[in-house]
Amino acid sequence: MIKFGKKINYRPLLISLGISLFVGLIFLMISKLVGLIAFLGVFAIIFGFYYLRSLPIIFNYWEASEDYIQYSDLKKISKRLKAMLVPFPTNLRRIGFTSISTVTIAGDLVAPKNIPTAIPYSGYLAVISPSLSMVNNPVDITFNLNDGTSVTLSVARDLIYQRKSTLKKLDQLFQQFEDNGIKINNQTNHELKLI
Repeated sequence: MIKFGKKINYRPLLISLGISLFVGLIFLMISKLVGLIAFLGVFAIIFGFYYLRSLPIIFNYWEASEDYIQYSDLKKISKRLKAMLVPFPTNLRRIGFTSISTVTIAGDLVAPKNIPTAIPYSGYLAVISPSLSMVNNPVDITFNLNDGTSVTLSVARDLIYQRKSTLKKLDQLFQQFEDNGIKINNQTNHELKLI
């Protein structure tokens, strides 16, 4: 099994609650109402705005076996919210290789754009830099299915954190596609032999 991305976990909920609780306790010194409003406001911003919107980028898990692809489908807001509140029984959607007509890979595999570093270096930048790199350097694999639909999955996170091993996994994956007679459209700046 070749695995890409990161599975959803309790991190979005715990970070949202932790930061909100900290801010709420600080404002609790003014009054209970102000503390409660601060807690709810910060929680809504972190959980409802940041994580709810960026979940498919940060937690884009998918895996490939010898005859199918499985992925976590987080396109709908309701599925994202459910996954953030109860992450572990997340069902993976499956696509059999026989359902795939073509595969298109797009993105820059050779020279990804670097995120400029802020001076002085901050904790916030250390937390947000990988996410910014994933957004700035999208590397997507689109599976065009026989029924006319398509599914696009990302390998950007893996390339940011573990470039060499990800390129090896991509080579294995493309070899599986070729073995199954699936046409590959390479729209990258690199040959399919990635390493």
